[in-house]
Amino acid sequence: MMNNDYVWPGLAAIALAMLTPVFWLYVALSDYTDGIGQGLVAADWVFLLMGFVTVYVYYALRRILHDHHNFRDLDIFLAMIIAVNVVFYLGGFALELFAPLFGDNLAARHESALGLNMLLTAGCTVAFGIIDILIAFVLMRNSAQLPYPVKVFAIVTLIQGIFELTILFSFFTAVIYPVALIVLAVYFLRKPETIEVI
Repeated sequence: MMNNDYVWPGLAAIALAMLTPVFWLYVALSDYTDGIGQGLVAADWVFLLMGFVTVYVYYALRRILHDHHNFRDLDIFLAMIIAVNVVFYLGGFALELFAPLFGDNLAARHESALGLNMLLTAGCTVAFGIIDILIAFVLMRNSAQLPYPVKVFAIVTLIQGIFELTILFSFFTAVIYPVALIVLAVYFLRKPETIEVI
């Protein structure tokens, strides 16, 4: 049966799982990066939307762990991952929004914005990797008191964190992250385990 309290987080996680690989595939195959520093385009708004949904899903994870398991050991790390996501998504969007401040020369503007974007991406990717590994460690350490989907999420998050730390192979997270989101969606939508009192 479905857990009606977390339908929206579950649907959000599914939507983000579908959108993430499509977006990054578009970035890889299109001329999107050639337009960095040239001003906002539709893809930038999609990027910002992904950021909002990501923060919402992580906040919902924190809430469901509190509500169903009284589990608060992950609070600090979820706050950290939310903060880094805000920096990553809002920062990337702001770079495009304020690109005209980099000068009137389009080529110079593109070079400056691209450099800052790469620096932001690399820094946030390493931060994501460290925090994901810490999240996985905390969940695995407390696996006895958590349901099966959370244990699977911990394993997938650990793999994701390792790839993120390499930076070079972090593009694999475009596939791994959606798997983690689908697992979270299952967790959000499933009927919570209850103890019958006689």
